Order: sequence, then structure tokens, then C-alpha cells
Amino acid sequence: MAEKIERSEIADSTVVLDMDVCSVDELPLSMLIKDVQYVELETNDSSYLYAPTNIKITDSLIYVSDVREQLKRFDLEGNFIDDVYTRGQGPGEVVRLYDFDVDNDSLYLLDGAKSSILVYDHRRTLGSMRQLPFRATRFKHLSDGRFLFALAPYGLGNEEQSSLIALTDAHFTIQNTFFSQNLQVEGSTVRSPYFENSNSSIYFSPIYKRSIYRLDGKNLWMNYYLDFHTPYYETSKNVDGMAEAQEKGLYYTYTNPFHDDLYLWQSFFTSADKRGLLLIRLSDNKAVFIKNIRNDMDNVLDFDFESTRFYDVSRKQYVGTAIYYPESAFQTKEDIDAVKTMLVDSVEPLLLRKEREEINPVLVFYRLRDDIFQQLSMDKKR
Repeated sequence: MAEKIERSEIADSTVVLDMDVCSVDELPLSMLIKDVQYVELETNDSSYLYAPTNIKITDSLIYVSDVREQLKRFDLEGNFIDDVYTRGQGPGEVVRLYDFDVDNDSLYLLDGAKSSILVYDHRRTLGSMRQLPFRATRFKHLSDGRFLFALAPYGLGNEEQSSLIALTDAHFTIQNTFFSQNLQVEGSTVRSPYFENSNSSIYFSPIYKRSIYRLDGKNLWMNYYLDFHTPYYETSKNVDGMAEAQEKGLYYTYTNPFHDDLYLWQSFFTSADKRGLLLIRLSDNKAVFIKNIRNDMDNVLDFDFESTRFYDVSRKQYVGTAIYYPESAFQTKEDIDAVKTMLVDSVEPLLLRKEREEINPVLVFYRLRDDIFQQLSMDKKR
């Protein structure tokens, strides 16, 4: 059912990508990334984060949320500034932080308990608080002032909400809704959509599991369909589903896509033999699905595109959490020395820690190379 629903939305304008044809087994990291920079977030009793979930950046601030609904603010050098909001029932306070977004002028908080959007400036002055006419779990503030909301299964009166996404104007009046959420119809709700985490978002995925949608005016349409040549399989239908899905078909995709001026990309974990990074060149929709990325850079200890959380349009940089290791993770001193020889002196103390200390994440800022597909063509000719 899920496959029929998704395939029915393939239009003449949809780009269908054959994932077998565009797959490559391995590429070096240096073929994909042209530069890497690190920012170590200050760690103290007030600033400590537990498992960061989201990162947003303005022209002078870094906002980071975590699994405990904390939202903390740092400057661009990683120095801690403050906790962003106060928990409570009072004016300007938040009971349950579900999601947040920023632009260079404002901070937007979704209080799930009050079903309200609170708008602050970046000095933490409350500008407005307005209740939503529906229940939402996540949202995206668009550059034209409109909003996209991921809807909860039930509305304010506990009636079933039949759509996954609502597009509203700046005053939360619904302009359009998208995607059936009928819990009684098998396959109508496969998984919740993700909003592209960028300050110029237009792509949204996955709605079901194999498609990337694009916002155009008041409509979301299927821009890309990814044909993995594997059957759809829902792990929730069977307690042994995960193992069976690894063998039979697509069972998991990572979160939102990212796009810059040149590329659209998304990380995937699909069937047992199909996991990796999908990269699409926007100028001609040429695509490559990279199954393995080999680290050949001396300022990176390890790298995981899945840890990317945000794309900063103004700086043209992707932002994620860097992977770092305590020395205790290695068995011998020779192992540690071997790792040290791989790293330049400037990043060694950031990525290789003396002990398993509780520290805030190290953020990694990076840019993709603008000649990736030219290099791929040259490699094929050789």
C-alpha cells in the first residue's frame, strides 16, 4: 500500500533516480569536502547539553537544543551566553519545548503543551505569543514569513487530524494541507516528514520513504523519486521486522535533505547492501549514491554526514557535530600514536581527548567541493 501511494504521486516533472545505476562503492572524503573548521562549545555547569538534537545559527549566534528540551545559546566562537527560555506557565515561559527556529531577527519557539508559537528577538525580549488552531509537533519558519507545521495525530479537541503537514500564512491561517494520516488505512502513514534544516528551505523528505518533495508556492510536489529496486517493508509490522527488512528491502532513511547552490544531498540507511550518501547536482539532476566514504584528510578523525544538523546559507557552510574519541577508546599506546600521526596539531586536542570527560559537542563547519562531478568524470576516464 505504501509503495502504491507514493508511486501514484510520481508526475511527469518528477526526476526518477535509479539508485543501482548511480551507485559507487567508495569515494575519498577529500573529493567531497573542501574545508573543515571546528568550534568547541564551552562546557560548564550551566552550559552542558545532553545529546544535542538540533543546531540553528544566525549572523552572530549558535542555538543548540537537546533531548531534555534544553535550548542554549553560544556565540560563534563557542562561548556560552545563556539558557534561551524559562520553563513555566507564566507570560513568555514555555511548558514543553517541541521545536524552535531562528532567523537573523527573531527566535521562534513551539510550546507543545500550550500549542503556541512564541516569538522573541535575540535579546530574549518577547514579541508575541499566539495559540495555534491545531496541534503541531514540529515546524519550519519560511523566509517569506509563512510556516510549515508537522501535525499531531489529534487536534485541539482531540478529533483526528487527517493530514501530516499544514502550510500557513504568518498569522497561522492554513493555506494548504498535505499527505493523508488516516490511521485506519494501512500504508497511508509510513513516517512523519522532515523539514529541511536551513535558512532557505524548499525541500522536504521523506514523506513516505523514497521521495524528496519541494515546496512551490502553496504546493508540495515530488521532485525526486529514488528507485532502490527493493520492496517496501515496514519494521513495525513484525517483532522480527528489523532483521527481515535488512534482507528484504528499504527499512530506514535518515532525516532531512540539505541543499546549497550546487547540490542536494541526503544520507540513507536502506537495505543491507544500500546505505550511504546520495548527492544530486541541481543544474542537471546528475546523481551519485556513495556507499562508503574513506577518510583521507589529516584534519578529520572521522566523519559522518548523518551528524549534519544545519546548512548556513550566508556562510555557505554545513554544520554538524564532530566525532571525537577519548584515548581510552584505543587499546594500546601505539594505536593512539598512530591516530596522532593522522591529525594536524591544531585539531588533535579537539578530536583526541585524554579521558572520557563530559564535554559539550565540538561543532564541525564544512563546505562541499564545487567540482565533485567533474572529478567523478575524470576518474571514470582513467
